[in-house]
Amino acid sequence: MKNRKKSIIQIVVVMVLVLGSLYYLYSKGTYTAYETLTNGKITPNMAKWNISVDGFKVTSSDVQTIGLSNITWNSSNAVNGKALPGSTGTVKITIDPMDTDVAIKYTFEIVDKNVDDTKFLKVTNINDNGNNLIRVGENVYTGIFSLDDIKKQAKKELTFDVEWPLGEDIDPTSEEVNSSINFLVINFSVEQYKGEAIVPYSG
Repeated sequence: MKNRKKSIIQIVVVMVLVLGSLYYLYSKGTYTAYETLTNGKITPNMAKWNISVDGFKVTSSDVQTIGLSNITWNSSNAVNGKALPGSTGTVKITIDPMDTDVAIKYTFEIVDKNVDDTKFLKVTNINDNGNNLIRVGENVYTGIFSLDDIKKQAKKELTFDVEWPLGEDIDPTSEEVNSSINFLVINFSVEQYKGEAIVPYSG
């Protein structure tokens, strides 16, 4: 009888310990969950951009080097449709923010013969077509797509006047001729615009 009573007491003690442990764990979990909900920080979805520059997709803030090939030649001094030294023309590029969802600042550096002697063409003029392009370096330009522009799905077209200087001995059958990379390139980058001032170039 004594042993039986002792066993019952042991069982009761074990049950109390088990129930106490379960209650403690449940209470702690409930409090932890509540604390997380009230004090935790919500990380917003990252703003995105998906921009087309002359058909070239830009999806990050990394600098992208883009060869410009859609040149309309004004000169007739060409052999088999290939432009030669002395030719002039225009290049039009369209910047399309596509499904971008933030205001953006785009910057491009022109790498032409004035900068890199291995390039064939020089840019003689840039027409921003009313897009308020700002020159921020000797051959660097910046423009803005406001949030209103983004909502309206606006596109910006830029026109470059180019020339192929005379006095160069060029083989018109060479693979180098009419190569977009050898004509000129732009180094294009984009970042979210937060209203910061853009300082014009004063050099």
